[in-house]
Amino acid sequence: MNPQPINRLITDDHEDNDPANISMKTTPGLRVFKPIIPDIPKRDPKIYLDDAWTKLKPAIRTIFLDEPQDYHCSEIFNAVHKAWWSKSSGETLYKLILEECEIYISAAIQYFESHCDDDPSVFLPLMENCCLEFRRKLQDLCSIAYEGHTVGLKSLWDLGIELFPKHLCLASKVRDKLLSINLNLIRDQRLGKAVDTTQLKNLWVLLHGPWFYKSGFFEKPFMDCAVEFYSAESLQFKEQSDIPHYLKHVEQMLRKEKENCRHLYFFRGFKKSLMEAVERILLRDHVSVILEKGFVKFMDERSHDVLSRMYRLFSKMDLLGQLNDALNSYILQTGQKMLKEDSSLAELKKNIDKICHTCFSEDASLEKTAKQCFKDLGLPWEESETESLQIKRIRFDRLGRLHYGRFL
Repeated sequence: MNPQPINRLITDDHEDNDPANISMKTTPGLRVFKPIIPDIPKRDPKIYLDDAWTKLKPAIRTIFLDEPQDYHCSEIFNAVHKAWWSKSSGETLYKLILEECEIYISAAIQYFESHCDDDPSVFLPLMENCCLEFRRKLQDLCSIAYEGHTVGLKSLWDLGIELFPKHLCLASKVRDKLLSINLNLIRDQRLGKAVDTTQLKNLWVLLHGPWFYKSGFFEKPFMDCAVEFYSAESLQFKEQSDIPHYLKHVEQMLRKEKENCRHLYFFRGFKKSLMEAVERILLRDHVSVILEKGFVKFMDERSHDVLSRMYRLFSKMDLLGQLNDALNSYILQTGQKMLKEDSSLAELKKNIDKICHTCFSEDASLEKTAKQCFKDLGLPWEESETESLQIKRIRFDRLGRLHYGRFL
């Protein structure tokens, strides 16, 4: 006797074989049910926040007090990561972290207040070491506090690195001490004395952030110091040296100041205002005197080195208009004097042509002025050898393109 099938799902009659009428059937004894999955409530973000802060707060203390490590980095990292599942709880956590860090920074600043009477050679290394240690500890903190998220556009590192200059600016006694030391070091460096710029770099790498520039506590004293120094330098060199030596000194000081702006962080933020002040004090305020006392002499003596240096400085400071006026006046006055003496202008023109080519870098505006001056004096301006070669080259290029176009 054949046993009855236990799981017949599809009947054999014609009606049930119709694909449109195929249906699932169950045999007696087999119960089919749909499981009911209850809605699991989402965990409160505050729970993740509390868990992360409970694990992280002791770790911050351990890091900043240099205590033996007694925390698990992976646990803290995962807890902080979970706290960031909610943006609001993540931002709250970062705020708690920064507030906790401020406690230890304030303690460090108070320590320095008790050492403000120390010699700069003692105080500055202490401050430098503190700044470097703070950066190291902040890096350790970021490594376990899931630094990948941002508050606004700033990461935990960006927010943390602003804390030190912020508190330093608020501690007037320490701030003024540090400011005085650094201004003295900058002054010594400008005077050519041996200065350990490594300490300056280490300090200002930490202090050069947005808060540092927004506070403005350093910019005004820094600019005042620069103005005072270069005003004294300008007065001294004008009294003790002639114009060629003064121009050479100006060029050297400008080059040195630009190097400072390039290599020292805190100079970069004030580069534009600093260079404008230095250029004004050293040269802009004295352009008329320099041209009145020296230009005619340099032209008559054909002092090519001095004229070349003058052109370099004037072109960088957008002072070629004054140089152009001086050249115009020199050619006309000298030419009129030579005409009265029945002298030929050919030699004068030859010298001016050579100066324009050698000293003035064939400046188009100056050459145009010279050309017009000689026309006014009745002597047509002939093309220099360089101009002639340039015109021939242009003509050759044009002919070459036309010749090539015939075969296309």
